[in-house]
Amino acid sequence: MVITDGLGCEILEREECLQLIDSRSESVGRIGFIDAEALPAILPVNFRLMGDYVVFRTGVGSVANAVSENQVMAFEVDEVDAYGRRCWSVLVRGTAAFLPDDCVSSGPELPRALVPVPGSQIVRIASTLVTGRRFSLPVFRSKSHRADANPGVP
Repeated sequence: MVITDGLGCEILEREECLQLIDSRSESVGRIGFIDAEALPAILPVNFRLMGDYVVFRTGVGSVANAVSENQVMAFEVDEVDAYGRRCWSVLVRGTAAFLPDDCVSSGPELPRALVPVPGSQIVRIASTLVTGRRFSLPVFRSKSHRADANPGVP
């Protein structure tokens, strides 16, 4: 049974959300966190899904500082099929932590850093809260198309 929200978006179950994240592994998602100046920050990352964790690499800086403070982070990934006009978006929220060394050495291939930097560390975000939506894109008409269809209308 398909459940929709008030806008007609399909609400995705946790398991489907995790499958969609996994289908996009090795591509680019976005992490959201509060930086050292107490401002929201959103950055792109390469990622992998490992069990119930979203895993990515980071260098020294604002992301590493947020992780060392055991901060809750958000991760978002989506896909847009412009031809089929279908989209989905998944949001994961949970506590971020550095991946333990034993997991790094024995785990599957880990994601590469989007921007390779020396001394990068592996971060995992627990999938404490996972939400997702699937929806259709509206049909937009170009200005030239509207002008042809409605002469005299800007």
